Amino acid sequence: MERINEVWILATELGMYSHKGNSYWVIRKYKRRPGYSARDVERLFSGYTNSGKTQKFETFEELVQFLTGEHPTRKNYGFPISAKDILKALEKLPPEGREFWREEIEYLRELLGKPVKEWNPQPKPTKQITLDQVVG
Repeated sequence: MERINEVWILATELGMYSHKGNSYWVIRKYKRRPGYSARDVERLFSGYTNSGKTQKFETFEELVQFLTGEHPTRKNYGFPISAKDILKALEKLPPEGREFWREEIEYLRELLGKPVKEWNPQPKPTKQITLDQVVG
Protein backbone atom coordinates (compact mmCIF):
# COMPACT_ATOMS: atom_id res chain seq x y z
CA MET A 1 0.00 0.00 0.00
CA GLU A 2 1.40 3.36 -0.99
CA ARG A 3 1.43 6.10 1.60
CA ILE A 4 0.24 9.55 0.61
CA ASN A 5 2.97 11.28 2.61
CA GLU A 6 5.87 9.20 1.20
CA VAL A 7 7.61 9.55 -2.19
CA TRP A 8 10.26 7.24 -3.65
CA ILE A 9 12.73 8.98 -5.98
CA LEU A 10 15.08 6.88 -8.12
CA ALA A 11 18.65 8.01 -7.43
CA THR A 12 20.61 5.48 -9.50
CA GLU A 13 20.63 1.98 -10.91
CA LEU A 14 23.14 -0.42 -9.39
CA GLY A 15 24.83 -3.52 -10.77
CA MET A 16 24.75 -5.20 -14.15
CA TYR A 17 22.70 -7.79 -16.00
CA SER A 18 20.80 -10.12 -13.67
CA HIS A 19 22.37 -8.65 -10.51
CA LYS A 20 20.65 -5.31 -10.76
CA GLY A 21 19.38 -3.16 -7.97
CA ASN A 22 18.20 0.38 -7.56
CA SER A 23 18.98 3.10 -5.07
CA TYR A 24 16.19 5.45 -3.99
CA TRP A 25 15.71 8.46 -1.78
CA VAL A 26 12.50 8.16 0.21
CA ILE A 27 11.15 11.52 1.35
CA ARG A 28 8.33 11.79 3.84
CA LYS A 29 6.20 14.73 4.91
CA TYR A 30 4.94 14.46 8.47
CA LYS A 31 1.18 14.54 8.85
CA ARG A 32 0.76 15.47 12.50
CA ARG A 33 3.63 17.92 12.92
CA PRO A 34 5.66 20.18 10.67
CA GLY A 35 8.77 18.71 9.10
CA TYR A 36 10.20 16.25 6.60
CA SER A 37 12.53 13.27 6.56
CA ALA A 38 14.72 11.57 3.98
CA ARG A 39 16.46 8.20 3.91
CA ASP A 40 18.32 6.29 1.25
CA VAL A 41 17.09 2.81 0.37
CA GLU A 42 18.75 0.20 -1.83
CA ARG A 43 16.52 -2.46 -3.38
CA LEU A 44 18.77 -5.33 -4.34
CA PHE A 45 18.24 -7.91 -7.07
CA SER A 46 17.36 -10.53 -4.47
CA GLY A 47 14.41 -8.47 -3.24
CA TYR A 48 16.05 -7.34 -0.02
CA THR A 49 16.29 -3.69 0.93
CA ASN A 50 19.00 -1.83 2.81
CA SER A 51 17.94 1.38 4.43
CA GLY A 52 20.17 4.21 5.59
CA LYS A 53 19.78 6.48 8.57
CA THR A 54 16.77 8.80 8.49
CA GLN A 55 17.64 12.48 8.25
CA LYS A 56 15.06 14.93 9.65
CA PHE A 57 14.45 18.44 8.36
CA GLU A 58 12.28 21.33 9.50
CA THR A 59 11.67 22.85 6.05
CA PHE A 60 11.30 21.52 2.53
CA GLU A 61 13.97 23.95 1.29
CA GLU A 62 16.45 22.38 3.71
CA LEU A 63 15.51 18.90 2.46
CA VAL A 64 16.02 19.89 -1.19
CA GLN A 65 19.41 21.45 -0.36
CA PHE A 66 20.47 18.22 1.35
CA LEU A 67 19.35 15.95 -1.50
CA THR A 68 21.07 18.11 -4.14
CA GLY A 69 24.28 18.30 -2.10
CA GLU A 70 24.07 22.06 -1.50
CA HIS A 71 23.26 22.07 2.24
CA PRO A 72 25.63 24.32 4.21
CA THR A 73 26.03 22.04 7.27
CA ARG A 74 24.93 18.50 6.30
CA LYS A 75 26.74 16.31 3.80
CA ASN A 76 24.85 13.95 1.50
CA TYR A 77 26.97 10.79 1.44
CA GLY A 78 24.41 8.96 -0.71
CA PHE A 79 23.61 9.64 -4.33
CA PRO A 80 22.78 13.31 -4.96
CA ILE A 81 19.68 14.03 -7.02
CA SER A 82 18.48 17.21 -8.69
CA ALA A 83 15.44 19.32 -7.86
CA LYS A 84 14.12 18.34 -11.30
CA ASP A 85 14.13 14.65 -10.28
CA ILE A 86 12.23 15.48 -7.09
CA LEU A 87 9.65 17.49 -9.06
CA LYS A 88 9.16 14.66 -11.59
CA ALA A 89 8.54 12.15 -8.79
CA LEU A 90 6.04 14.46 -7.07
CA GLU A 91 4.17 15.16 -10.32
CA LYS A 92 3.77 11.42 -11.01
CA LEU A 93 1.71 10.98 -7.83
CA PRO A 94 -2.03 10.31 -8.01
CA PRO A 95 -4.32 13.36 -7.59
CA GLU A 96 -4.65 12.93 -3.81
CA GLY A 97 -0.88 12.81 -3.49
CA ARG A 98 -0.39 15.90 -5.66
CA GLU A 99 -2.91 17.75 -3.50
CA PHE A 100 -1.07 16.66 -0.32
CA TRP A 101 2.31 17.81 -1.77
CA ARG A 102 0.93 20.92 -3.58
CA GLU A 103 3.00 23.52 -1.69
CA GLU A 104 6.21 21.57 -2.31
CA ILE A 105 5.45 21.15 -6.02
CA GLU A 106 4.82 24.90 -6.33
CA TYR A 107 8.10 25.62 -4.50
CA LEU A 108 10.07 23.35 -6.87
CA ARG A 109 8.40 24.84 -9.96
CA GLU A 110 9.32 28.31 -8.69
CA LEU A 111 12.89 27.14 -7.99
CA LEU A 112 13.27 25.69 -11.48
CA GLY A 113 11.57 28.63 -13.17
CA LYS A 114 8.64 26.62 -14.53
CA PRO A 115 5.16 28.15 -14.64
CA VAL A 116 2.88 26.99 -11.86
CA LYS A 117 -0.03 25.02 -13.28
CA GLU A 118 -3.46 26.06 -12.17
CA TRP A 119 -4.88 23.46 -9.83
CA ASN A 120 -8.36 22.33 -10.82
CA PRO A 121 -9.51 19.35 -8.77
CA GLN A 122 -12.90 19.21 -10.56
CA PRO A 123 -12.76 17.11 -13.75
CA LYS A 124 -14.31 18.52 -16.89
CA PRO A 125 -17.59 16.80 -17.82
CA THR A 126 -17.54 14.70 -20.97
CA LYS A 127 -20.06 15.13 -23.76
CA GLN A 128 -22.82 12.55 -23.54
CA ILE A 129 -24.29 11.39 -26.84
CA THR A 130 -26.80 8.71 -27.74
CA LEU A 131 -26.41 5.85 -30.21
CA ASP A 132 -28.78 7.59 -32.64
CA GLN A 133 -26.42 10.58 -32.79
CA VAL A 134 -23.46 8.32 -33.52
CA VAL A 135 -25.25 6.39 -36.30
CA GLY A 136 -27.12 9.35 -37.75
